[in-house]
Amino acid sequence: LAAITAAKSLLQAQAVLRASGILAYSTFSLIFVVEVAKLLLSLGLAASLEQRSWPTRREQLLYAIPGALYTFDNNLVFIILRYLDAASLAVLWNVKIVFTALGLRLLVGRRLLASQWLALGVLTLGVTVSHVDRLWVVVYGCSTDACSTPRDMTYAIGAAMTLVATAVVSIANVVEEKLLKDRLETPLYCQNVVLYAWGVFFNVASMLIDARSQENVNPFKGFDGWAFSVIATQAISGIVISATFKHVSNIAALYAHAMSMIIIAVFTPSTTNVPFVLGMALVVSSLFGFYHLELRAALRALLERSSGSVSSAFTGPKRRGRAYTQAEHEEK
Repeated sequence: LAAITAAKSLLQAQAVLRASGILAYSTFSLIFVVEVAKLLLSLGLAASLEQRSWPTRREQLLYAIPGALYTFDNNLVFIILRYLDAASLAVLWNVKIVFTALGLRLLVGRRLLASQWLALGVLTLGVTVSHVDRLWVVVYGCSTDACSTPRDMTYAIGAAMTLVATAVVSIANVVEEKLLKDRLETPLYCQNVVLYAWGVFFNVASMLIDARSQENVNPFKGFDGWAFSVIATQAISGIVISATFKHVSNIAALYAHAMSMIIIAVFTPSTTNVPFVLGMALVVSSLFGFYHLELRAALRALLERSSGSVSSAFTGPKRRGRAYTQAEHEEK
């Protein structure tokens, strides 16, 4: 998931960069094609199942909530990339973990341990440290001479839009996870068909509104290889994220997104500096802090399994084609 997220961010940023900030095609049309690709992929996967079941009518209506929110957020990301580079967006986007934790608590009633909240605090600190040379613009506004430079204002606008986008998508993620997990017996691909059908519906509406604002313009004009690469990664990412929501958790998916910034930094070394590296280190430590109980349990199970294998190798010599019993072994 981290690799797919990094590829998606890099391709989106590259598409905007090659177009000098002005894409030859409508982003509304692009997102519409992405939703169609997700729907077709989900339909194909659902058709491959031997047994299929579907959400109830009431639940199908509830899927409209994340569908509408995702439509808004997906289109906003392309606007944000005109103000932020891919690495900066990946780091700031991790604030979504905090918003998601609050959403899980307020909307679902899921509680987090004190150590997990501390880990989220470390994550926030990591985001701040990695942008210490830029975030002061957001904090202090434009009271200094530096604020008048185009780069500073551009970053401040991008950061503000990112906060809005992360809040919106966090609510959508929490609602989607609840819908997916409320019916664990329903196949994921069938649930995705309903979700992406709503996505196609809302994106058709947004695409038509955008087409009306531009006279006699083909909404699919200008699609190139970069556009189709974004479509492919977005479609695959949507399926993988839904699977993560249903079978793991929202927080796990968000930490995978956080890890994607390491991959992005490898491909965009010009955006990497000492504060950025320190911020990534804090994010990684936050990951281990949040899942320390799970890691400890997994390590304990691994050690018990290893010790069991070792002890079975020393159960004593065999007698008449069978192993000694514990009583025979003690007597001998």
